[in-house]
Amino acid sequence: KLKYLITDTSERKCPDEEFYSLDKFNWLIHLQHVTGGIQACKSLIIKEIERSKGKNEFALYKQGEIYREEEKFQEALESFQTCLRLNPENPEYLKEVAKCLFEMKRYKLAMEAYLEAERLSTNADCQIYYYLGQCLLKLGDINKAQEYAQKAVEAGSHEFCFELLIKILMLQKEVKAAVAVSNAAVERPSGGGLRCDE
Repeated sequence: KLKYLITDTSERKCPDEEFYSLDKFNWLIHLQHVTGGIQACKSLIIKEIERSKGKNEFALYKQGEIYREEEKFQEALESFQTCLRLNPENPEYLKEVAKCLFEMKRYKLAMEAYLEAERLSTNADCQIYYYLGQCLLKLGDINKAQEYAQKAVEAGSHEFCFELLIKILMLQKEVKAAVAVSNAAVERPSGGGLRCDE
């Protein structure tokens, strides 16, 4: 008989609910979201936010994603801002805040949030550069927008990055440069077709 096996279970106690990990149901929230069980996902999120006393970043993040998918940008913004308050050094949360501000056509605030996300990010991030280019284009600074679009292409080489750079070059009437970028986009290795919201 092995000494380390517990045979008497009478003294085992179920841990109190408050000692469960904050991420106990994150896998189920994610599964419901990606398989289209949005109502079940929303219910789980509400329960998890209540259970964690508003500290489950993943549940709050998913809540923000769902609100954004439903085009409820103010509610999404509030969810992502709560994530950011819980973890202010996370550039992903700043990116999501900025994305909501961008969708709300608050381009200057979005640009400021993306610049802060760029500062916090440890790697070159084509999405940050892409959206900085978009914000600057909306704000009328086409030269700075081109710089960020170029950085986006260099960092990610995704279709959406090339599209932005080509658009800016065409607006500047730099047709030869736009054609060269277009050719480079066609010749790049496959697999760069991600959309910027992925």
